[in-house]
Amino acid sequence: MGVGSAKGEAMGAGSGATNAESIFRYTLRGITFELPSFLLTDNVKAALEKGYYEAPEADELVDLIAGGERILDIGSGIGFIATLAKKETRTDAVFAVEANPYLIPILRRTFEINEVDVTIFHEVLGKDAGESAFFVNKNFLISSTSGFHGGERVVVSVTPFQRRLDEIKPTMLIVDIEGGELDLFEGVNLRGVRKIMLEVHQQVIGPRGMLRLFDMLSSQGFHYDQRHSSRNVVTFSHVES
Repeated sequence: MGVGSAKGEAMGAGSGATNAESIFRYTLRGITFELPSFLLTDNVKAALEKGYYEAPEADELVDLIAGGERILDIGSGIGFIATLAKKETRTDAVFAVEANPYLIPILRRTFEINEVDVTIFHEVLGKDAGESAFFVNKNFLISSTSGFHGGERVVVSVTPFQRRLDEIKPTMLIVDIEGGELDLFEGVNLRGVRKIMLEVHQQVIGPRGMLRLFDMLSSQGFHYDQRHSSRNVVTFSHVES
């Protein structure tokens, strides 16, 4: 195994599995996961075993986190980035938002194993309260509200993004929602947020969507931060931070 890589260890069927699924344990960058076999598509296994699972975000976290940071992780997945963020001693609080209902017990287990206190919200963030279709792909990394990659349609509650911002008062956002980033920032006030680490999905939102996204964030004082950006992982920092 290379530096930062993880090898899956079969644990047999366990309480975290559905339908007696086998559970596999991975440890990556000091973070341990227990994942049911139904989540382990070839690309997910390769990313974990070769150590590149969410590597660009993980590489930037230490430099980005400042003292007293309150982090809202939107599209938390299996909880890797949220756990890394909470283990950083300068972090005050971490909140994880995940729409995929099959990942909620995985998130809870990740936080439990790694002994971190992270608040979980099972929801989609949007403009208005209500419900939204969410498409669960076999490859959980590309599940989305857009259904761009297809998947099982489920219905998930929508919480207004502005409400969460006002309640949590995050200083940092981490966003990976497979094209949902375009609508997420429409009409919200990001007062108090100092930095946004965002995985952008140009294949979903298109060039005009990219332009609109950058314009929305620019209008609230955020600039493209070259120091902490890599390919599709883009960091925006507030000009006054």
